[in-house]
Amino acid sequence: ANRNLESGTRSPSSGSVTAKAFGSALPMSLRYSINICDSIRGRPVAFARQKLEDAISMKRPVKFTTSLNGLGHKPGSMGPGRYAVKCCTNILSVINSAVSNAEQKGLNVKRLVIKSMIPSKGPTIMRNGRHGGQAKKTHLLVIVGEGSDGSGGKK
Repeated sequence: ANRNLESGTRSPSSGSVTAKAFGSALPMSLRYSINICDSIRGRPVAFARQKLEDAISMKRPVKFTTSLNGLGHKPGSMGPGRYAVKCCTNILSVINSAVSNAEQKGLNVKRLVIKSMIPSKGPTIMRNGRHGGQAKKTHLLVIVGEGSDGSGGKK
């Protein structure tokens, strides 16, 4: 597993202004997680949590921009999207862990912004049985930091 994922992020040199959480070998699709992370990267944590909870409860899908493979448009004016419940649940748990780490460091939780989200390919695990196939595993690194205000938009 490649644990040196934060080398490509533009995080500040001081470790006290950011907090991070790492989800290792999560049972979710890498393609789904890339699209979901692209839609909430750079946004406030409250917005990201609400968007993921809406997708989990099947209220509003997440817009997909890559790996469409004939994916149809969803109701409204959003275009192609999915209700990736399993993926959104795993991403939400890693974001909650990063927020807890930020709270432990003494950061203002209401002003947190998702600075970086990096999904990467996890280990290849073969399932048991005659028609097993490969299990989907994805690593996810989430870095949160204090923004200018809690209601800012995407950078």
